[in-house]
Amino acid sequence: MNIIELITLPWSQDPDADLLIRIRFQGRWLKHHSLTQARLREVLAIVDHFRSLFLHPLPAELEQTALISTGIELFDAWLAPSWPFLQTRIVPGEDLFLVVQSPLPEIILLPWELLRPPTHLPWIGNRGWSIRRKGGTPRTPHRFFHLHPPSPLKILATFPPHPPSAARHHRRIPPPLNQEMVELHWEPSGSFAGLLQEVHRLQPKGLILDGTTLVRANRGFFQFIDEGGNPDPRSGQEIATPELKESGIELLIILGQAPPGGPPPWSATALLADELANNGIPITMAWPDPSTCSSSRNVVPITEKAEMADVQGPPLMDNVLLSVFLKALAQGVPIDAALDRGRRESTPQQPPLRSPSVVIPLVFGALPALS
Repeated sequence: MNIIELITLPWSQDPDADLLIRIRFQGRWLKHHSLTQARLREVLAIVDHFRSLFLHPLPAELEQTALISTGIELFDAWLAPSWPFLQTRIVPGEDLFLVVQSPLPEIILLPWELLRPPTHLPWIGNRGWSIRRKGGTPRTPHRFFHLHPPSPLKILATFPPHPPSAARHHRRIPPPLNQEMVELHWEPSGSFAGLLQEVHRLQPKGLILDGTTLVRANRGFFQFIDEGGNPDPRSGQEIATPELKESGIELLIILGQAPPGGPPPWSATALLADELANNGIPITMAWPDPSTCSSSRNVVPITEKAEMADVQGPPLMDNVLLSVFLKALAQGVPIDAALDRGRRESTPQQPPLRSPSVVIPLVFGALPALS
């Protein structure tokens, strides 16, 4: 397994200071270079423009141009100086992980999945290429973890008792195509204590939290409801209690919804997933609502899918991708390969990542342990 660590650090406490980009390959320091604040602002502006484009359906040519230009800018600013040295060291045929590490949230939240080296597709469009994000101090060592899904794979999924918009009613967590392999349990969102009780009762391997996510002081929060019916926002550190970690949860997926008038849930969801991973949940995923981060033409109403015609459950996300993903996990497929399978099967008529209207979940936490 090839592991490239892409570490971005501030040179000093001065907010106008350059950033230090350090590259480590297979645990050994390889190269470093500086990134000026002016160049960083250029890249952030391009990324913001890219994200704004996909709030509505786009002509295919404009989609492709935006995707390519964003990926090239990310590569040019971060990996280009080191790429000639990396190319001679990467072992062909082995999986390639890009581990993005930084204490700066704006760096962690960049769309690294689109990073595009010369002669290649966007990063995760290349088979066997994956991304891990890791916030906080880069001094902590990598964790390695192998998911051990039982048969069937048991998933507890919470959902908001009152969805915020009718547009979400046609997106539900679907049963995987083989329901004997994945056992889904739905519960309306409520108190955190109630969630822990359900986790203790069901002993699931996976947990999906769908609800309101908030950003406060550069941290993500998930909003529970306390016993008195009042909002009870909790950080990743507060959610990752010893009781939850000792329950056997190996995968935790966060679905973000912004409160009325609030910012898009993307950053809150990713920040929350990162903090959960840093506090001991093996694998966490920020799985954004397709309506907030992409064009919506690949979100297919379940009634149009014959195999999903009788679905009941909470309104959620891209049904085909998640269904294929869960089924693959239950079959023992590693998480990154399961996501790749989901992306490919949810857009079978086009090459992977040809259209960013496919939801791109962000993965945090441990790297896969070698079998």
